[in-house]
Amino acid sequence: MAAVKPLIYFSAGSALVAYCAMASFRPDEKKIKDVEGNRKRQPGQKLTPGDIIRISSTSDKPLYRLNKKELDDHIQSQITGLRSMEASSDLMPERLQRRGRELQLERQRKKQDRELEDTNRKAATYFLDQFSKSHLEIEDDLNNLASGLVENSLIPSAISKISKDIHTLQKYFSTSTMILCLHDVRKSQECIQMLQQKLHELEEKLLPKKKFGFKVRKTSNNKEAVNVKVVDEIDCGETLQKMLVENDFGVKDKINEVIVMRENSVLDKDIALQNLNGCTVKIMGSPGTLHMSNMEGCTIFSGPVVRSVLIENCKNCKFVVPCQQLRVHQSSQCDFYLHVRSRAIIEDTVSVRVAPYNWAYDGIDQHFALLGWDDKKNHWDSVDDFNWLASDKPSPNWCILPESDREILS
Repeated sequence: MAAVKPLIYFSAGSALVAYCAMASFRPDEKKIKDVEGNRKRQPGQKLTPGDIIRISSTSDKPLYRLNKKELDDHIQSQITGLRSMEASSDLMPERLQRRGRELQLERQRKKQDRELEDTNRKAATYFLDQFSKSHLEIEDDLNNLASGLVENSLIPSAISKISKDIHTLQKYFSTSTMILCLHDVRKSQECIQMLQQKLHELEEKLLPKKKFGFKVRKTSNNKEAVNVKVVDEIDCGETLQKMLVENDFGVKDKINEVIVMRENSVLDKDIALQNLNGCTVKIMGSPGTLHMSNMEGCTIFSGPVVRSVLIENCKNCKFVVPCQQLRVHQSSQCDFYLHVRSRAIIEDTVSVRVAPYNWAYDGIDQHFALLGWDDKKNHWDSVDDFNWLASDKPSPNWCILPESDREILS
């Protein structure tokens, strides 16, 4: 058997490899064993970090030779790999710190969401309690009035007091809609409407009917033109107080009229539009809330609404409104041009189309700026349909208005 010269071992970090210094070394059998795992390896198999190889032979038959260049290249590649691993490990703390910060922010956000939910829940409970107390007090006053317990001379002042109480309750409700669930909103609305209706009936029964009118401007001498009455400007005076006893400010029971409301008369007020047909209403200011019901074929323009817009039982209308929150009930075939700061809500509503808000008037930029609204925060195309529960398919009750169908409204 040919003599075997000593092996020379090379070290590359954790990789140990062996190379036979005898160029004439010709083993006829070679076994490469992993010392730790005791796994058999085939001659010529690529060495990996952690390998320790041992070479033995039983004869001098020339079957295999280690290539020095290949082994040197392998050692160099192992060194390069180890350096890369060390460089990567240097970056690990920074990545871990960044991930830690992200997790901390996420925990803080979830905590804030939970706190906000808890606050809203407590606020809603408090609202419902106070609302119920006020509602019962107003009902008692109405019952006293209806049963004749109020002297005739005191009836006007009693009606005025009840009207103010309902107005206060309406404003309290309007400023609290953001914290209420849809069920509580609808129940509160129904309660207020019942109080308003009962007061209206008692007023007609106990007080002489008051007449009022609008300032009218002639539109044209053309007899074939549609008869459209134009109210130049509505001010917050005695006429408006008579228009809707049950509301802070508004218009009802009108056909084919153009109504313009200016900034000073609508600022942070609760506006109600009811029973309108073929009307155009322009609210050139920033109202507090906007409630619309029982309308058909109308176009409603508004400046930024501080709080909520509530729409019910409207058909074939166009609404051009920016608002904090939009809720639509029992309506159909309506187009909405929106700037809304939260997801709009529809219920029992079909054939709704939405597009971005596109109306402008003198002073609108100032009205947006006073509210501190970010123009980029616009959820005009985000609508929640409470009648559509499938999460994997979009609701068929609303869609985005195609650009080709959008109008430049003015």
